[in-house]
Amino acid sequence: MKRVRVPDESFVGKLSARGQVVIPQPLREWAELREGTRLTFTPQPDGSIVIRRMAPDTTRFGKLRGAWQDEATTVAERLEDVRHPSWKPLPSEGED
Repeated sequence: MKRVRVPDESFVGKLSARGQVVIPQPLREWAELREGTRLTFTPQPDGSIVIRRMAPDTTRFGKLRGAWQDEATTVAERLEDVRHPSWKPLPSEGED
């Protein structure tokens, strides 16, 4: 992981009406922040807020988070799908 040198200037972000924070692009690139990166916001006694990137979830379950993006809505439904998969034939060419 090659990082560019630490920026020596300050950047201004913006808080949206929905409470979302925009981190300026040069800082996102420098810190290698991507969509979905988890951040912690820690209030300080002086009124400032420290923002830190959380360590990635490397547990075996963390790696699977979001792997099943379909209609099953409960654990019971998911387990039923795993225990008794329903095999559906693929459509023939020209069928949808």
